[in-house]
Order: sequence, then C-alpha cells, then structure tokens
Amino acid sequence: ELVEKIQRGAGIPGNAGILPPKHIMYNPNVKKYDHNIKKSEEMLDKLGYDKKDANGIRQNANGEKLSFDLLVGESSVRSAEVIKEQLGKVGINLKVQSVDIKTRDARVREHKYQLAIMGHGNWGRDADYLRERFAGLSKGGMAPDTIGVYGYKNDKLNELLEQQNQTFDNKQRKKLVFQIQEILAEDVPEIPLVYSTGYTVYKPAKYDGWMCHFDHHTVSMCKLSYLERK
Repeated sequence: ELVEKIQRGAGIPGNAGILPPKHIMYNPNVKKYDHNIKKSEEMLDKLGYDKKDANGIRQNANGEKLSFDLLVGESSVRSAEVIKEQLGKVGINLKVQSVDIKTRDARVREHKYQLAIMGHGNWGRDADYLRERFAGLSKGGMAPDTIGVYGYKNDKLNELLEQQNQTFDNKQRKKLVFQIQEILAEDVPEIPLVYSTGYTVYKPAKYDGWMCHFDHHTVSMCKLSYLERK
C-alpha cells in the first residue's frame, strides 16, 4: 500500500533483513512477516489488550491504551497517515507528530521519541552499512553523526558484524552477512518500509557511457562512467 499510494508504484516493499532484494549480498531466505490482521489481534489479546474504548483503541484491564506518538519529517506525513490507518484496524492508535527534518533527527539522537520514520537513502551501500547502524557505539560501529538504533544490542550480531568487516574472502563474508540478516529479521530492531526507485532521463546520442558500481544505482554514484575504458 505504501508503494502504490506513496511511491506511485516506484518502489519495492521492505525486507526484514534490511538489505534490499537487488543487493549483491541479499539473503532471500530471511524470516518474512505476512500481513495478517487476525493473527495481530490474537497476539494483542494474549498481551492483555483485549478491550477497546469508544474510539476502538485497545486497552488492558488497567485502562492502559495502545497509543503511540509517531515522529516524522514533513516529507513522511503521508506515509505516517497510511500506517496510522493500517494499525487502527487492529486497535492501535498513532498520533502523528510532524516536524522539520533537523528537529526529527535531533530528537531521535536524544532518544526523545516513541516511534519514528527515518529516511536513510543508503540501501545500496556496501553491507558494512549494517555494522554502522546496528553494532552500537561500544563496538565503534557508528560515527558520531550517524543515527543508529540506540538501545538495541545483540552480542552474537556484534560478533558477526565485526567478523564480516575483517574478512577478505568474499564468499566467507557473504555467509556472515547472510547470518547477520537472519538475526536482524528475527529481532526486528527496525522495520524497512519501502526501497524507493530512482529514474534518470538522458539522451543516448549525447552520452552512452553509463557504468555504475554494483552497489549504487543513482547517476550521482556513476563515477566509473568518467574513467577511460580500454
């Protein structure tokens, strides 16, 4: 629904293993989560949120409601509204908080949020991106200006992230990255929503030397195009 309504078809649904399907190290066998409203309702009932108020919001025996603040940048408001509608079908309420991007990023870094929609724009990078985002500051994984997933820690994952960073054999490294994706798909520290698709219009008669890195697809990353080929 996000692909069709927000991306107008120019996108791919997110993968729980983080890396997109076209990535050279994508693991196609990671755990997948089907859209299943009935199962969601059953899980919420088991958690004790088996009652609803007059507005259809789930609550437990103590009156505690399933309601969360969703922090978004101005460009993600439409996505937030779709998600709010979807979760509302099972009795989860979202309060969308729209702020400018700098404010959103600052609040995420300061942990002043419950839920947030972020735009990374780096899905096609080398798989070491996973270490930068999920290893945590204790492992030196994230640069000071990188918005990682604070509060998430998995020792086995950290070990694999460091191993893949120090492995030069590509086949062995790919095996490690496959294991990393399996852990991330099980733990779900974040939920990839959509991988956007970019389009470029150019005249072949004027320039036909496009040549990109395998892990980048945008024209701005096609630096190999300007090298003389023999």
